[in-house]
Amino acid sequence: MEEYDVIVVGAGPCGTSAARTVAEKGLNAIVIEEHAQIGLPEHCVGVLSATKTGFLEKLVEEMEERVVRHKVMARRIYAPSGRVAQTPLDHTGACFIERNLFDIELARLAKEAGAEIVINTRVTGLLKENGVVKGVKTGSLKRPEFRGKAVIAADGLRALIKGLAKWEGLSRPDQMIISGLKWHLSGVKDVEPGILEFHLGSLCDRSFVTVVGLANGCCMTDIVSQSDFEKIRDGNWALSKKIKDCAVLRVTGFSHPIPMGIMLPKKVKDGLILAGDAAGFISIDQAVSSGRSAGEVAAEAVKAGDVSEKQLARYEDLCRKLEEEKEWYTHQFHSLERFFGLPDEEIEKKFRESEPDII
Repeated sequence: MEEYDVIVVGAGPCGTSAARTVAEKGLNAIVIEEHAQIGLPEHCVGVLSATKTGFLEKLVEEMEERVVRHKVMARRIYAPSGRVAQTPLDHTGACFIERNLFDIELARLAKEAGAEIVINTRVTGLLKENGVVKGVKTGSLKRPEFRGKAVIAADGLRALIKGLAKWEGLSRPDQMIISGLKWHLSGVKDVEPGILEFHLGSLCDRSFVTVVGLANGCCMTDIVSQSDFEKIRDGNWALSKKIKDCAVLRVTGFSHPIPMGIMLPKKVKDGLILAGDAAGFISIDQAVSSGRSAGEVAAEAVKAGDVSEKQLARYEDLCRKLEEEKEWYTHQFHSLERFFGLPDEEIEKKFRESEPDII
């Protein structure tokens, strides 16, 4: 059985970025993905946040013609009455991307760097000998085990409740995840390419709906359920008027943790690093950044012949720097939290009082 230097679980932006980093450092890396196709299912509306690190901007420039739909130009916040507050965001560098193509491009880059990629293979646990991580176990009859010197768990958000983070006792015992539906709509009125909208109020139990404006009257939105979609479409909110006569082109899913964008307090154990959503991060840019950091630290540890928790602790320091920067999209969300759960009338009052400071 071939032994790998680093095994990466999950072929999302985090996992493929980690594997690419390991491979570029001359080590043997493999990515194991449970789904039969990289990039699907999609899990978000595709907002790639601004970042202070230069590598992501360079990456987007290389992919732009293939994956970037629009630059983020502005944010609009809608009160229940339809009252609007807007701020320009064109200076931030954020953009709307074709998420599945972005994932595929990152996987291609990892492969070109020398990483191996295996799909349609679910990791079911860590392979250990005398308590030491020696690889992973899978549900594959053909390849039930992959042996390696270190494992990077990039197995996504649900790992917090039923993946490596949970199995290794690193996730929060009371961890909650909110799931819902992501809608690709056509024939939508008054949406503009590059505009990020937040609709507040009782239009749904979640207290807000995000709308990403695309070209030709299309948008992406995260209305949680079919019943909420019908309620909004048939209602009298600003969003109701936009989608009243729309056509549904595609419905997929989304998930996010509660609380949102808060790292796990501990992300490393002997031979194991948690990265991306599996570490409590949220957003595409932090997935890529934490994946690169995990790959860098894992490669250094393998080369040193020491993959102990102490040796891997530098990853924790790198994660703290990411946390300090605070991801852009999460900031957009947190700035609206004071309106959540309030009656529409109270939202209107607070909206009027704080309108100059909403953004």
